[in-house]
Amino acid sequence: MPPASVSQAHGEGTAVPTARRPSTRTARGWRGAFSLLVPLTLALALISPVISPSSAPHGTVLGLRLIAPSGPLPVGTTALHLVDHGRVDPWLPSAGARELMVTLWYPTRRAGGRPPAPWMDRLAAEHYLARISGRDASPAQLSAVPDTHSERDAPVAHRAGGWPVVLFSPGYGEDRALGTELTEDLASRGFVVAAVDHTYDATEVAFPQHRLVLRHQPVPTPEALAASTRIRAADARFVLDELIALNRGANPDAEHRILPPGTVGALDLARVGMFGHSLGGATTAETMVDDPRILAGIDLDGVLHGAVLDSGLDRPFLLMSRQGHTHYTDPTWSRSWAHFTGWHAEIQLARSAHYSFTDNETLLPQMAGVLGLTAQRLRELVGTIPPGTAISGERACIAAFFERMLAGHDNGLLDGPSLQLPAVALIP
Repeated sequence: MPPASVSQAHGEGTAVPTARRPSTRTARGWRGAFSLLVPLTLALALISPVISPSSAPHGTVLGLRLIAPSGPLPVGTTALHLVDHGRVDPWLPSAGARELMVTLWYPTRRAGGRPPAPWMDRLAAEHYLARISGRDASPAQLSAVPDTHSERDAPVAHRAGGWPVVLFSPGYGEDRALGTELTEDLASRGFVVAAVDHTYDATEVAFPQHRLVLRHQPVPTPEALAASTRIRAADARFVLDELIALNRGANPDAEHRILPPGTVGALDLARVGMFGHSLGGATTAETMVDDPRILAGIDLDGVLHGAVLDSGLDRPFLLMSRQGHTHYTDPTWSRSWAHFTGWHAEIQLARSAHYSFTDNETLLPQMAGVLGLTAQRLRELVGTIPPGTAISGERACIAAFFERMLAGHDNGLLDGPSLQLPAVALIP
């Protein structure tokens, strides 16, 4: 019997999983240990250049495009430079206080009057393109970096009581920009989303005054990744503290840059969620263990670390995975799953791969020829699911979850099979 098309909450229904169950406990452990290596291996591969300099045509114009948000509301965006004066940077103490860059995505009250924000700051984009192509980025390549579908510093739309808030944490070595297609879409559906760059973990972070900060990480052992998860969770808690101050009228931006009109009072901080990809998913779980202000969370294909393995969670938590990654094959998921006491579910995206949950799902196929990516390599990174199918399925499930858990609007999408999402299946 084929699997159901979309998930139900665990305990509210069952369906046949897409992944075959291991026949013995030993098989489960072996496959689980192997599955832990896959996301990290792929992350390291993307952090390093993926092709040799000689194989990339210099000056090639890519003309990259992101998929437009699907919600009914126009979106604005702004960036915040936040400094945690109460914490010395744990990765590089000589740098002083911990600094973060955060992008806010939010519903705006009008559209069309301001230029769209770029997908990535130009300084970060120069380093990003050089890293993935193995050579300095040309002006033509930089001009091809996509724009978002959001207006920079547009006024925040008013909503009585404010908009629910969702934090986003990217994967290991990833920039916050790589979650744009998901974060921007969530804002178009009536949320304020704060996407965080975890400095010295992210491959490149552009700060004001043309300052670019690059990765500074130890060898990624399990212990180091667990430490990184704790540091990221502290980042998330600090960002939430700063959003509270912002909502009350303070300006937490380190340069005191003028914030978009309507920012004060626009956030409903009694309704806060969080999600993340890969290590960002682990960060979400760790933050929820530490901070009861986070009412609901989603892990996008991330191996879990830290206290959640034994404590579980008493609030709603959704696991969303690539093809073949389940709590039957990942011992960190199965260990945590046994301790979840709140609403929880696991859904899987058919024919997907680890980076299907990032903008790489859309951008890598567009860049494959220029980067020299073979068809096999592309399958390893983003699977064989069409980009539009992957992104629309992810967006629908993320929105349905947060609308249900934070906004009290249940569209029924998480309650049973749906012909709208044939690529999404329940793992009971």
